[in-house]
Amino acid sequence: VSKAAAMVCIKQISLSTAVFSVVSKVLAIDAGDWRSFEATKRVVLNNVDPDCTFLSTSNSLFVNAPKQQLRTDVSSQISARLRNATMLLCLHATGTEEARTPTQGRIAVTTTANTVEYLTSRQPLKYSSMSRWSALTSKLEYGKKHGFPVFIAIGQLDPLQRKFRSPVCLTGMKWTHIGLKIIGIIAMFVYNPDLAAGVYIDVDASIVDMSVLPSEYLRLSQQADLIATSNWRRPVLMNGGALIFRNTQRSMEIL
Repeated sequence: VSKAAAMVCIKQISLSTAVFSVVSKVLAIDAGDWRSFEATKRVVLNNVDPDCTFLSTSNSLFVNAPKQQLRTDVSSQISARLRNATMLLCLHATGTEEARTPTQGRIAVTTTANTVEYLTSRQPLKYSSMSRWSALTSKLEYGKKHGFPVFIAIGQLDPLQRKFRSPVCLTGMKWTHIGLKIIGIIAMFVYNPDLAAGVYIDVDASIVDMSVLPSEYLRLSQQADLIATSNWRRPVLMNGGALIFRNTQRSMEIL
C-alpha cells in the first residue's frame, strides 16, 4: 500500500470514528458492541414505538399512534411529530383501529418507508406500470387472504441515513432505507416474539402470485434462518428486496 493510500485510509478511519462517536451518543450504542444484536435491540427499544396501527382506504393510510399523539393520514404531520428521532412500527388494522390480526405462531409481512407520502405515491415505477401504492395494497391483500399480520415501519433515524460511515463501511450507505429496513425487521420480532417468521418486502415490490406461501420456502430446510434469492437482471449473492426470516436468535445476529 502506498504512503498516500495509507494516509487516505487513516483519514477515512478517523472520520468514521468521529461520526460513530456522534451516532453512539444519539442512539446509545457502546463502541465495543455496536455490531451486536443487543446494541441494535437497544436502538429499537429506545427509538421505535410499536403502539401504532394503520388503516388503508382507497386513497390513503390513516395512522393511529397514541403515544405520539397521532391520528392522521397527513404525511407531513407524522414526519413533524417523529422529528427523525422516532420510528413507528404500525400493524395493519382490519376494519377498525382495534381489529388487529393475531401474531402468535404466524408469519408476518413487513416493509419500511421513511414517510407515508413515499408509501402512497401513485407515480409509476421504473420498468413497471405499478406504483408504490399498488405495491403496498398487494401486500395488504396478501396478508388478508392468508391471515398474515402486516407491519409497516415508518420514519427515520438520522444517524442511520445515507452517507453515514461506520467502522466497516467507510464509504457510507448508498441508499436511504438500508439502515431503516434492518431496524424495522428487528423491531417487528422484538415487539412480537411470538411470530414464527417474517417476510420483508421492499416498498416498491409487488406480490403478483397470491397463492405462493412463505411456508413453502421454509420447508426447504429446517435449519435455514434466512431465505433469499438473486437478482433477475444482475446476479448477486442475495437481493435485499425480498427476504424470509425465521424468528430465531441466528436471524437477529444476521440482521
